[in-house]
Amino acid sequence: MAIQSKSGELDAVGGSLPALMVNSESIQRILDVGTGATRTDLLLAATRELTALLGERGICISLEGTPRIAVAPSDPMVEGRSVALEDHAEIAEALRVRDLVVAKDGASIAVPLFGGGGCLGVVLVQSNPRPGDGLDLPTARLVARLTAALLPGAVELAGAIAAPSVPSPSMPIAVAPLQTASSPRRILVVEDDVELAAAFGDALEREGYLVEQARDGGEGVDRALSNRPDLILLDVNLPTLDGFAAAAQLRDSPLTREVPIIFASARHDLSARVRILHLENVDFIPKPFRQDDLLARVEQSLIGSHARQRLQRRAAVDDLTGLGNLSMFRARLAEEHKRVSRYGSPLSLAMIDVDKLKSINDQHGHVAGSDVLRAIGDVLRRHARATDLAVRYGGDEFVVLLPQTTLAEAAIFAERVRSEVATRDVHGFHPTVSIGVASLSRPDSDETDGQLLNRADAAAYIAKRQGGNRICAGASESDAEEAMTGVLRRPNDTGPAPSAGSSAGSSGS
Repeated sequence: MAIQSKSGELDAVGGSLPALMVNSESIQRILDVGTGATRTDLLLAATRELTALLGERGICISLEGTPRIAVAPSDPMVEGRSVALEDHAEIAEALRVRDLVVAKDGASIAVPLFGGGGCLGVVLVQSNPRPGDGLDLPTARLVARLTAALLPGAVELAGAIAAPSVPSPSMPIAVAPLQTASSPRRILVVEDDVELAAAFGDALEREGYLVEQARDGGEGVDRALSNRPDLILLDVNLPTLDGFAAAAQLRDSPLTREVPIIFASARHDLSARVRILHLENVDFIPKPFRQDDLLARVEQSLIGSHARQRLQRRAAVDDLTGLGNLSMFRARLAEEHKRVSRYGSPLSLAMIDVDKLKSINDQHGHVAGSDVLRAIGDVLRRHARATDLAVRYGGDEFVVLLPQTTLAEAAIFAERVRSEVATRDVHGFHPTVSIGVASLSRPDSDETDGQLLNRADAAAYIAKRQGGNRICAGASESDAEEAMTGVLRRPNDTGPAPSAGSSAGSSGS
């Protein structure tokens, strides 16, 4: 197969295809995953590349059994979450035409991964997707075909990568699993001693692990962030960036925060240094050590990490809606607030309040009220990016944490949620929500997490007081104080609304 940069043509074994304009750098990034890559490796690479071409955030959905998120590169904690395909008409259409499809509302792009006549998954780009032009769409199509063809069990005729084609409507679509349960676990060895690193790699590979090597702490951090390992074996004495500093950076990223780390060093104070750092999910092994001790420590760390992740998922999920809960939200809000202070990136909140839930419970029963909450949870899952966090905040309230999102962008997100909730039919009626949006964009702001939440809550209060089924963005601190004391203007008051920024949406119940 030959790919010429920008303006070449793709030649396949057994024939040639028409000239195709593609960006060869995108294709090369998929190929750079390397030999021995698992299905997850390839899907991560494809998701990242398609995201770069078509939008800001993407997830890969497995269609085996119950549709679920198989790969979410920005937030591994959402992997395995179920997906309601009836909420994504663009996915069904993408499967039918075997090509990428842009949703009618422009909110998402579905890119199917076909190989060997079957669909191995769908990459769904949901955050600010752009249909693309020029080289983007042809390259995205080729990235999808290339990734699918490289997956195990997806061999194309004569090794060629066929161009997407439209089948007859009656053509059956076979479904293949994305990843086998026996996929080998990946270990990143960060060690500057070449001979010792090779010995580590040989011992681990003989046990069935996939091993990646790095020679410096900085390189190790970069490799872990670009291709998340299951465990990191980290030397302490490294050039440029030592092991302790590298571990601190790894723990600072949501992508690698939960990856277990085993420090290896001949230092006599190793155990004391590890305790002083207060790093979670770490172990240490003093040099020199026996190979059996290393393998036992690695297996122990992997088992413990898996158990912790399962407990964390259970503890952090609201049983009714399947969204996160308040404790998860508070922890993430504190982390994202620090990131604003450090990097100056914007951070927004959307507070969603169900309109007249008590009346719904009284008129239709508590089952209907619970189904309304579930429906809203489904809408939030549909519109939230992998890096966003949607949680059930209280009995009839939800809140969505929107990192890297300005107030204007958060208002657009809120309007999409509001409008879709209003179209949902639950027990013969259409629920509505009032949404308040607040943003923190100045790194030098001394506003606390609680004050930011109060502003979002005040904005939701204003939207509800103005009739509900609307959004309000940009409530001030004084509005928040008034909301807390209950002196905001009543909906039937005349004159301008309180100075709470912009409100949007249709009035309703």
